[in-house]
Amino acid sequence: FVPILFFINMIYIIIRKLLTKTKLINDSILLIAFLIISVISIHYADIAKENDWRIIFLRIGFLIPFYHLGYLYHTKFQKYDEKINNVLYLIVLIIINIVIVKIFGKIGYNYHHFHNLNDKFILLPIIVGVTGILFWTRIAKISVKSLQNSKIINFISNNTYSIMMHHMFWVLLVNIILYFLKEPFDITSFSIKSFKNSLFYVAKFGVYQTTLIIAVLGPVISKVIYDKYIKEKVENLYKKAKKLCKCDFGKKFDN
Repeated sequence: FVPILFFINMIYIIIRKLLTKTKLINDSILLIAFLIISVISIHYADIAKENDWRIIFLRIGFLIPFYHLGYLYHTKFQKYDEKINNVLYLIVLIIINIVIVKIFGKIGYNYHHFHNLNDKFILLPIIVGVTGILFWTRIAKISVKSLQNSKIINFISNNTYSIMMHHMFWVLLVNIILYFLKEPFDITSFSIKSFKNSLFYVAKFGVYQTTLIIAVLGPVISKVIYDKYIKEKVENLYKKAKKLCKCDFGKKFDN
């Protein structure tokens, strides 16, 4: 999702700059336009089954209204949202989701592969996306008071970049180990076929939780080791190489 988020970020910045200059379209009209694009992307979600480059446009089209809603929330709605009582807020969101499940049954969208988005009410992926974001945002705000001074939470949060960059390497590493251990230890929760077909495969219950923990702890521990024992040496080598490059380029230029 990182490349898609990058594209959405760039597209949104360009659109906002153009709108700032023209002043023809306000945020409300822009939201309606983005929602229409999102609905069109949901309607054509079956294209994702072909697994080709068109899925990029589907993801951008579907997700861009959420980006705009985030902007609107931060600039206009957050001050009102924070005044609502936490219990009432969560109860309303839970009731909305209970009603949705009661009407439409089990909902399990895969936003990564973009499958099954159009198999129920076409606006449903947007609705449950919004309610889910609001729910977990409020849970995060409630948790701040008790977790903001937690050394473990702060340690992980200070290394989120490392986790984001390297978690898939650790997932792949776990999968490779499981690939060789599957037959000797009869690990039924690991599928060799799924592993070969998808880079993002994670084994089912039991192994899944273990893989998730390793995917978080692996990058963090690696970062700690790097910072403590390797970073200074690499930076010194970089400084030396930079000086040598400048010197060599200068001599070549003079010659």
